[in-house]
Amino acid sequence: ACTHDNQRDWDKHVPLVINARNTTVHEATGFTPYEMVYARAPHSSNNNINEPTSEYIARLQKAREMIETTARIRMSKAALKRQHDYNN
Repeated sequence: ACTHDNQRDWDKHVPLVINARNTTVHEATGFTPYEMVYARAPHSSNNNINEPTSEYIARLQKAREMIETTARIRMSKAALKRQHDYNN
């Protein structure tokens, strides 16, 4: 259970809840909300700080396009599954 004797400190737990929500893979999209917004995994160790800005932006744009396309396809499949389940 997630209850404590002192329920006045709930606000200290909000960042943990937000992090959990933003880093949990969504069933329909196959991506986390963080990946959908920023086109990368949070706190990725793959980021090269010496990478030129233009290359970094191009890589992020390509990643975002791939994420959006994949998410759109997965959401369409999920909608068809829901429709099928509803009709049967």
